[in-house]
Amino acid sequence: MEEPNGEERRTVYLLGLTSMINDASSEAIYAILPYYVDNLALIGLFGGLFNGLGNALKLVFGYLSDRFARRKPLVMLGYLVSAASKTSMALVSSALLPVLIVLDRIGKGIRDSPRDAILSTVRARGFAFSVHRALDTTGALLGTLLAYYLLSNVGDYRFAMLVAGMLGFFTIFPLLFVPEPKGALLRRSFGDALAHLSAGVKHFLLPAVLFGFAAISPMLFITTAKTEESFYAILLYALYNLFYVLSATFIGRSSDRFGRGRIMILGGTLIALAYLAMYAGSYVLGFLLYGLGIGAFLPAAFAHIGDVSKERGTAMGVFQSVYGISVLISSTLFGYLLGILGPLTFVLYAVFPVAAVLSVLSLR
Repeated sequence: MEEPNGEERRTVYLLGLTSMINDASSEAIYAILPYYVDNLALIGLFGGLFNGLGNALKLVFGYLSDRFARRKPLVMLGYLVSAASKTSMALVSSALLPVLIVLDRIGKGIRDSPRDAILSTVRARGFAFSVHRALDTTGALLGTLLAYYLLSNVGDYRFAMLVAGMLGFFTIFPLLFVPEPKGALLRRSFGDALAHLSAGVKHFLLPAVLFGFAAISPMLFITTAKTEESFYAILLYALYNLFYVLSATFIGRSSDRFGRGRIMILGGTLIALAYLAMYAGSYVLGFLLYGLGIGAFLPAAFAHIGDVSKERGTAMGVFQSVYGISVLISSTLFGYLLGILGPLTFVLYAVFPVAAVLSVLSLR
C-alpha cells in the first residue's frame, strides 16, 4: 500500500479543509430547505438539483482542466459561484430558490472534476479520496448541527440560510496554498477525448448509473422522518453524516489495501440494508447504514477512476456526470413515489444497490 509524501498530504488536507467549509455551508441550507418548502415532489426536485445537476456540468469543466492544464483557477471560481448563490437564497422568495440552486450546482460543476483530478495525482488514491470525503462530510455534520442550533434557538429560516451562505466565502483561503499540479496540455478535441476514454472508465459507467439511482438525496429522508413538533430529523441527518465520516475514513481508505471492487460491493450492500431499515420504520438504523454505505462507495469509486484513466479531469467529469444525472432522476422520482406509495418506496429502491453490486461483480 503506497504512502503519500509530505506535499501530497498537504494538498489532500488543504482541499479537504476547503470542502469541509463549503459543506458546512451547503448542508446547513440542505437541512433547512425541507422545513422551508413543504412539498414532497418539490423537495425531490430540489434534492436532485442539489446532488445531481451540477454533476452534469463536470464533464465539460473536467475536459477544460485537461485541455489547458489549469485546474486550480476553475476550483476557486466554482467555490465562489456557489458561495454567492447560497447567500442569495436568504434574500429572495421561495419561487426563485430553484434558480439559485441551479446556480449553486453550476459552481459545483465548475470545481469538482478539476479538484478531483488534483487529488488523483496522489499516489495513494484511496487515502486521498477517503480523507477528502471524511473532511467534506465533517463539514456536512457541522453544517447540520449549525442548522439545528439556528432553527432551535432563532427559528428564522432566512437568517439561518444567510449565515450558512456567507460561511461559504471562507473556502477561498485554504485554496490559496494548494499548488497547481504540473501536467501536459491535452491536444484532443472534446469529442475525441470522450472517444478515447480508457476501457476501464467506459466499463464503470453502468455501476455509476446504478449507484446513482441507489444514492438518492438524504433531504428526502429528512422529509420522511420529520415531525411538526421538533427538528429531530435534522439530528438523524447529523447521524448519517457522522457515520459517513467514519466510513470514508476507515472503510473507503481500505480500498488501497483490499481493492476498490470489494469496498464498493460492501457499500452497495449497506445501502440496500439502509432502505429496508427505513421501510421498517427504523430511521436511526437506516441513516446509520446509509452513511456507512455511501462513505464506503464514493472514495473507492473515485480512486478506481483515477486508477484506470490518464486524462483524469475528463474521466472524473464523465463519471460524475453519469452518476449525478442518475441521482437527479432518482431523487425526483423518489419524491414523487413517496407521496403516492409511502414507505413502500424504500423497498422498491432497495433494488438499485443490489443491481449496482451485481454490476461491480461483473467487472471482476
